[in-house]
Amino acid sequence: MAKFVGLFLAGLFLFSQQSHAASFDCAKAKSKIEKAICADQSLSNLDEYLGRYYGGASETVKDGAGCLKVEQRTWVKTVRDACGTNTDCLKDAYLKRLGALDFLQPGVSRLKNIELPSVPILIAAIAPAVDSVP
Repeated sequence: MAKFVGLFLAGLFLFSQQSHAASFDCAKAKSKIEKAICADQSLSNLDEYLGRYYGGASETVKDGAGCLKVEQRTWVKTVRDACGTNTDCLKDAYLKRLGALDFLQPGVSRLKNIELPSVPILIAAIAPAVDSVP
């Protein structure tokens, strides 16, 4: 019985260590903001969702992926990082960013369990169509 309890507790410990789902390895978190994200389950989930949304958006915009990358880095520096470790500000920033990228998601990857705010959509990363008229 003691062996079973020990295995159960070890499994529970491993599960709890994996419950945070940030888009980056929390063991390697360096900044105070990354540590705040890893310390809060809902923020960690939002960060993981944003990682998936960014990946989906990159696939959708194809030729505009470079623009999207620059825009994403700008968002991290000017919006997310401006929140510091204020979890309410970070959650709001993540939800708004998810809302801006939502229209670029393939149907199956769209979030269904979170209501995203109505925000202007991100069109800066959509490359103009190549004109094929001779």
